[in-house]
Amino acid sequence: MAVLTTNNALGVLSAGITATATSVILGSGQGANFPAITGANWFPGTLYNAGGTIEIVKVTGRSADTLTIVRGQEGTAASAFLTGDKLDLRITAAVLANKLDTDTGGTIAGALTVTGGVTANLTGNTTGTSTGTVVGTTGSFSGALTCTGGIAGTLTGNVTGNLTGNVAGNVTGNQSGGSVSATTGSFSGLLTAAGGLAVTGAITGLPAATTAVAGVAALATAANVIAGTDTTHAVTPASLTSNNAANGSVIQFPGGAYLQGGNVGPIPSNSSQAVTFPTPFANPPVAVVMCATVPGTVGGSYWTATSVTATGFVATNHENQAGIFYWMALGV
Repeated sequence: MAVLTTNNALGVLSAGITATATSVILGSGQGANFPAITGANWFPGTLYNAGGTIEIVKVTGRSADTLTIVRGQEGTAASAFLTGDKLDLRITAAVLANKLDTDTGGTIAGALTVTGGVTANLTGNTTGTSTGTVVGTTGSFSGALTCTGGIAGTLTGNVTGNLTGNVAGNVTGNQSGGSVSATTGSFSGLLTAAGGLAVTGAITGLPAATTAVAGVAALATAANVIAGTDTTHAVTPASLTSNNAANGSVIQFPGGAYLQGGNVGPIPSNSSQAVTFPTPFANPPVAVVMCATVPGTVGGSYWTATSVTATGFVATNHENQAGIFYWMALGV
């Protein structure tokens, strides 16, 4: 629906009208002074007389010299007019407001509040706030842009304020400062969200991380680490599982290797004590290392680990006094 305008459109009533009439007849041939109307288009008409009565009407149809009108527009009252009174096409406040909403060119200075949506391209700068739907392919936005109806289209400029609505298109410019909250769409280029990046859905379109490409990788589980064959998950300290038990601790390594350790004792002089591993090995460990804390001078005495199996070993104190023994075992 567009507002039609033309220059010097004047007419004289060839017959009087009442305050409820919905059409007016102009002098012969004067209808051609006014725009032809198609569809839902219209133009404003101003009825007036020598006594100072003025009424703005909306002209919705023209057939020869007969105009179809909607009465009492823009705060004016429907009135009766006589033969010889006038009807002109004048620029009114409604015309200016409509042209501002639908125009595709020009510059708007100051605050612009759009509540019904912008369906044309924005080619200038917008420094105000939009509370409706903005559909545009060009232009830049500085300050706060709040789109409660969503952004449908491509935002190719830079966003330097807050973007708090839904983005259904692509953002290919830079976002610096403020916060970005979006449930759909894609982001290419630099995205710097100093105020926070709140993502409520899945992030798609990012490359998978490899040894050569920075990207996204899922976190590994303990099972992934132990298997030692996964190339798509990132290892965390938690996935290098540690199990602390009463008789020692266990650390599992990729490939299934275990490092276990603990202490036993005090073991009396020249005595032995069985040690059970916290977690049984699949095979006897490849090495068991022991050390001890024994007061005084040991004078060359020693301690040994014998009878080593997948489930434990026997610790023997060959010292000349009791001591606490610390051990480590490595195996699979």
